[in-house]
Amino acid sequence: MRCTGVPIMNLNPNPVLLLALSIVTISSGAEIYARKMEIVRIGGMQATVLRESVAISDRGTVICSRNAQLSPSRDWAVLWDSVRIKTSEVYVQADSVEYDFSQRRSMLYARPGRLITVYGESVEIRAPALEYSFVAGMIQAPAGLELRGRSGEFVVNGQRGCYFLKSRQGIVDSEPTLKIIPEQGTEVEITATKMDYNDVEGQFRATGNVRVRSGAGELVCDSAVFHPSGDSGVAWGSPKVKDSSGVAEGDTVVFYLKDRSLRQVAFHGRAKGQYRTNSGETVLVNGSQLSMELADGKIDVIEVANLISGQLIRHGAAERIGD
Repeated sequence: MRCTGVPIMNLNPNPVLLLALSIVTISSGAEIYARKMEIVRIGGMQATVLRESVAISDRGTVICSRNAQLSPSRDWAVLWDSVRIKTSEVYVQADSVEYDFSQRRSMLYARPGRLITVYGESVEIRAPALEYSFVAGMIQAPAGLELRGRSGEFVVNGQRGCYFLKSRQGIVDSEPTLKIIPEQGTEVEITATKMDYNDVEGQFRATGNVRVRSGAGELVCDSAVFHPSGDSGVAWGSPKVKDSSGVAEGDTVVFYLKDRSLRQVAFHGRAKGQYRTNSGETVLVNGSQLSMELADGKIDVIEVANLISGQLIRHGAAERIGD
């Protein structure tokens, strides 16, 4: 340990050494800076407390706070009050942090009712508690995760997940909900069992009991891939679209967004649909492709390519409309 400063007499009955403008060097090579340092003997052991403008510098990572305390072995530290972490990849704001010098791993915490915020290149990560491994470049949220696009185009909420800073990929594997926020029109909400996000490609992949909701309409399937800032996505695994007046299904479905709002879906391979007309009649159609336009999530127009069969049902009487 290397210390510089001016000793100040302290009349506290516990032996205390108070230094100003202190520098503490840890065996791992990390350095801690502070305007004041106290070495307090408690129960036969020494505790090092640093106050005012505390900063840890450790191999490209800088952690700042108002106060800090070193463990007796000086292999970990606790920092609190206005914690800030700066690396080449992110900037972090938290209320307190526990930092392990040997593992270069930290646990970050927020006060009740507040959230930690991690600012990445194009995403923000928020949670009441986070684990940050600086070596692996990985952030994990044990509960209450929120992943948000910096430009406000989407937000993902989940109970548990992680984000890899180097590859810019995230996984939400507990109750994920993605909301695509439109510039105008109806918001698109997607739920699934698991959701993966690739920030480089701007792509989400949802798997397991996928439901895409937009206004009165809903798309259900087993898996889906889509681009929140783009204009399309693909769903497969028994995909089906339904609203209050109709339903359609096929082998795969391509869905299109305009201004990040769901506007059109196109079913391919053994596509079929059923919908009610304004006059109360029911139309059944089968074809190789079926396209639907939506307004506020409600089916507005249906088009069938290569019609295989069709049926119009008028109050119990059926009429064929194509072969």
